[in-house]
Amino acid sequence: MVFRCRIAAVASLMMLLTACMDKGSSIKQPVGLGLATTRQYASLFHPKDAVHVGSATEKLWVQDSFEVSRRPFEFAIGLDQLSGARAEGWLVCQPFDSKWIGYYDGRMEASRYMQQRAYVLHGNGTLITLISQYYGDDENTLARQLRTAEPVTQHLVVLAQPADAYAAEEAAESLGLSCDQTAPLH
Repeated sequence: MVFRCRIAAVASLMMLLTACMDKGSSIKQPVGLGLATTRQYASLFHPKDAVHVGSATEKLWVQDSFEVSRRPFEFAIGLDQLSGARAEGWLVCQPFDSKWIGYYDGRMEASRYMQQRAYVLHGNGTLITLISQYYGDDENTLARQLRTAEPVTQHLVVLAQPADAYAAEEAAESLGLSCDQTAPLH
C-alpha cells in the first residue's frame, strides 16, 4: 500500500484527497465494507447544526459538504466528539499544533485566500478525513473577518472510504498530521 500524494503549498487538502482517492490510488480497501456502511460512518461526523451543501459518491467513497457557523478557529467538529471517537477506539490524527494552514487557492478564476485545518480518523475499516475551511478574497480580508468573536461561516468536508489502519497512517503522514493517541486534542 502506498499513499504517494504530498501536499503542495497552494494545493487544497480537498483537491489532494479527492485526487488520491481516484482510481489511480493504491489504498487497500477492506472487503465487504459497502457504500451504505461507509456513508453510515461518515454520518457520525456530520455536525448536527450544519447546513448540508452537497454530496458526492464514487464507487466506495463518500464526500459530504456542509456549512456551519462557528467562532473563528473553532473546528466544525467539536473536540468532545473527536475525544469520544478516540475513546471508542477510533484512531484520531491531528495537526501538530492548534494553527490553521493559510494559502491562496488558485484553482478558480479569481484566486481566494483560505485557512483550513484537517483531521484523519480510522475506525471500523473506514478512513474519515475532516477538512474545515474559511474563505476570503485575500489574506487581509479573511484576517479581518476572523478577528471577531462572532460566529462566521466555516465550510466542512467529510470524506469517507473503506481503508485499513495503515492507509489512515499514510494519509495522516501525507497531510502532516500526528497520530499520537496520547497527545491532547486541540
